[in-house]
Parts: sequence; C-alpha cells; structure tokens
Amino acid sequence: MRDAILVTGTGSHREDLRDKWLVTGVVSHRKDLGDALLVKGTVSHKGDLRYSLIVTGIVSHIGDLRDAILVTGTVSHRKDMRDALLVTGTVSHREDLRDALLVTGTVSHRKDMRDAILVTGTGSHREDLRDKWLVTGVVSHRKELGDALIVTGTVSHSEYFSDALLTTGTVSHREDLHGALIVAGTVSQRENFSDALSVQ
Repeated sequence: MRDAILVTGTGSHREDLRDKWLVTGVVSHRKDLGDALLVKGTVSHKGDLRYSLIVTGIVSHIGDLRDAILVTGTVSHRKDMRDALLVTGTVSHREDLRDALLVTGTVSHRKDMRDAILVTGTGSHREDLRDKWLVTGVVSHRKELGDALIVTGTVSHSEYFSDALLTTGTVSHREDLHGALIVAGTVSQRENFSDALSVQ
C-alpha cells in the first residue's frame, strides 16, 4: 500500500490514505484526509507527517481540517505545528478557524474567528471576533508580554489581544512566543517556538 495504516486492533475502513498511523485501538473510518484520522481508540504515534500528532487520549473526530485536531482526551506533546488545537475538555464544533483553539472546558460554537478563544468554562457562542476574549474569572498577573497574557487564575474580560495566554496552571517560563498557549497543568518551558506547544 502506498499509505499503510498499522493497527493492533481492527481497521474497519481504509481508503485513500496519505500518511501512516500507528494505533493501539480501532480505526473506524479514514477517507481522503490529508492529515486527518477518525479513530475510536488511541493513536500512540503518528510520524513523518506534515502536521504530526502524538496523543495519549482519544481523537473523536478530525475531518477536513488542515491545522486542526479535535480531541476528547489529552495531547501529551505536539511540536512544529502552525495552528495547534489542544483540549483537555470537549470542543463540540470547530469550523473555518485559522488560529488555535485551546480550552479546558467546552466551546459550544466557534466560527469564522482569526484569533484563539480560550475558556476555562463554557463559551456558548462566539462569532466574528478578531482579537477579543470573553471569559469569566480574575486576572491575577500580567507583565511585559507584547500581545501575551500570563495569568495564574482566569481572565474576566480581555480585548485587543492578538496572541493571548490563559492558564489555569502555571507557566514557569515563556519567551519569544508568537502563538497562544493554554494549559490546565504546567508548562515547564516554552522557548523559540513560533507556533509550537509542548506540554507535560
């Protein structure tokens, strides 16, 4: 096969696959997706991909998204990606998004937004927002970051942030970052990554 898929479970359907996947679960369906995979189990490793993905959780659905991934589990490590999407909660809908969407809660709807929306609770609706944030909480700390926001709590309202950072955990080091980063735990170090995210 030109583009083989290696599974230890069952591949119910395989058609027109470009990249290779090593999965320990079950591949329910994968069809005509450049860097996409629909699995019911777990993707242990995916290598030699333009937008590689290593997850320890479950990929519930990813379709026709060039730089997007929707997970209901956990992304342990993801590097060298332009528009990353890492969630510890659930993203119910994602369409036509350029920048990253990282949530620890649930975003019910997000469409046609340039910058990321990051929430620790629920975003019921957000549309046609460029650099705006709608979150509920308190900003405990913000210091000397161009378009970035470092908080140890939550942000109640933030507007005109190109690249914002919302954390419910701790960021020990942040330097020379272009994109946004959201973690529910701890980011030990992130340096000189244009749009990359490495989480522990």
